[in-house]
Amino acid sequence: MKKIRILFIMPELNMGGSERIIVNIINGLDRKEYSIGLILFRAEGALVDELLSDIDIYNLNIHSVKKGLFALMQKLYQLKPDIVFGGMGSLNVSLAPFIPIFRYILPSTAWFARQSSIATINNQFEKSPKFFDWLYRRFYKNYNQIISQSNYMQNDLIDNYSLPREKSVVINNPIDIEKITTLSQEPCNYSCDRVNIISVSMGPLVAR
Repeated sequence: MKKIRILFIMPELNMGGSERIIVNIINGLDRKEYSIGLILFRAEGALVDELLSDIDIYNLNIHSVKKGLFALMQKLYQLKPDIVFGGMGSLNVSLAPFIPIFRYILPSTAWFARQSSIATINNQFEKSPKFFDWLYRRFYKNYNQIISQSNYMQNDLIDNYSLPREKSVVINNPIDIEKITTLSQEPCNYSCDRVNIISVSMGPLVAR
């Protein structure tokens, strides 16, 4: 049986939530069904070494998504994947306007994006919030499917950016249970004279 060729796209693999999730997804995919590659604009970051050895890594060696779009287009045309999977919201929305062009040269390729943040909130931290809102509203629907981490994240795209519901699905973040179990059995050299507790609350964001 022919394997499905899937290519993930990320800026780099520095320590971060989105990067960690993509590494977990890549490492956890069934090798009997998928042939897996990863395109990085910069093949750097602490998490690169955590990828399994059978992953094909393609380094564009370009320090800007905008400047690397042509190189990305060339690499995708060369590799001709069945599936392209964008792993970070800011990268995904930057690629979204060009998907019709990609479809012209790769008509059989399906495009998926993992939405890694609540767009209406995250866009406010961009240099041009209104421009990013416009990009989401106008082009994000170019993807075949948008994968959100939560119902609130999904509804944010549907209600505020007119994303068709049929193009959206909620899949919670994967957890590498085996790695957590292994790390829990390692000796801990950290010691302190008091207990430090960190609490993180999303407030009303989880109520929807």
